[in-house]
Amino acid sequence: VDDQGTVFVGARGEIGKLVPDSKGELHFNSLIEDYLSILPQFQEVIQIVIQKNQVLFFIREGVISLQDRKIEFKKTDSDILAAFSVNDKVFVQLKNNGLLQWQDAVVDFLKSDLLQSDATLITSILELDDQSLLVATNSLGLLRLRDDALSIFDSEANDLLIANPVSCGVRLSDGTLALGTSRKGILRINQDGEIIQRIDKDASLQNSFVKHLLAVDGNGLYAALNNGISFVELPSPFSFFDDKAGLE
Repeated sequence: VDDQGTVFVGARGEIGKLVPDSKGELHFNSLIEDYLSILPQFQEVIQIVIQKNQVLFFIREGVISLQDRKIEFKKTDSDILAAFSVNDKVFVQLKNNGLLQWQDAVVDFLKSDLLQSDATLITSILELDDQSLLVATNSLGLLRLRDDALSIFDSEANDLLIANPVSCGVRLSDGTLALGTSRKGILRINQDGEIIQRIDKDASLQNSFVKHLLAVDGNGLYAALNNGISFVELPSPFSFFDDKAGLE
């Protein structure tokens, strides 16, 4: 969603936006019909990033940019595996090339040997503090990006997150980080990497497979799960004591 409230959409072999009709109902409006000759056939849109006055659609083959109602395509040297936007910076993971920063179609490669294997996929990048970012992966646990270099983030959560990879993440208003996992629900950590809360089926979460997280004002958290959507209030004003907490 851009500053004007326009919702941009990516789908299988398609990009577009939602446009309201006279009744206010939203309808999909394709943006590529006039540009089919310059665009590759693509399977999915990996990520949509709105940066300054342009919209970037990241696909496996490269980046489709929309600016001033014109569409351009820039092919990357290798396949795009993932893309993220953090504090007006765009980071892209390329096959066989690791992590890079994308700025106005110019790429700056970041220093690390940790991501040379395509088996390691970045699943989330979040602001950790004023000087560094947290990089979550599917096989190495948590990494720290600082001064354009990646290193292992010393966190007590790493063993758990290597066995149960992070699927998504979000920074909360109090500075803590909520990490959704594929099997262990939501893990909440502080900037030192300490686990301060676990939210899973034992804490009445509907399902422990978290696909997406959305933070709202007041540390509210929506979680898209494998079988529905849950809302979590952090911290909760209530505490429940039942058999799950050892009460008989």
